[in-house]
Amino acid sequence: MVRAVIPEQTVAIVVPNPSERRTLHQLLVSEGFPVDVFPHPEGFLSCHAPAAYGCMIMDLDHPGDPARAQSFINFARRWSRELPVILLASDPSRLPRDPSLPGIGKSAGDTRLLYLVYGALSEPTPRQSRKAPQC
Repeated sequence: MVRAVIPEQTVAIVVPNPSERRTLHQLLVSEGFPVDVFPHPEGFLSCHAPAAYGCMIMDLDHPGDPARAQSFINFARRWSRELPVILLASDPSRLPRDPSLPGIGKSAGDTRLLYLVYGALSEPTPRQSRKAPQC
C-alpha cells in the first residue's frame, strides 16, 4: 500500500471486544498513526473532546444487545459532524445506509479499512489540530 502524506492525526478506536481493539491498534500503529482505544463511547467522551481526533473507528457488534448497536449509530451520527466516523460490523447489512457514516464489514480486510482511514484523514475540513492529548 502506498502511504499518503497525512499530518499526525490521532485515530480513536471505540470497540468493545479487547482482542479486536488490540488488532486494530496494531494495524494502525504499523501504518504510523497515533491511536487511542476505548471500550465504549462513554469512555471516549470522558477522555477528550471528539474534535481532538482525526477520525473514529466504531464497532457496532454487541452480542445480545441490538439496542446498544443502535445507540452507537446514534452516537456516531451526532459526532460525525465534528469528526469522520467509520463503522465496523460483522454483518454489513447492519450498517446504516448513510453517506455521512461510511462503514465496512469486518471481513472486508485491512486494506479496505486503511483506505477508509486515509480517506477520512485526508478530507478537507476546517478542523484544527488532530493530535489528541493523553488521557
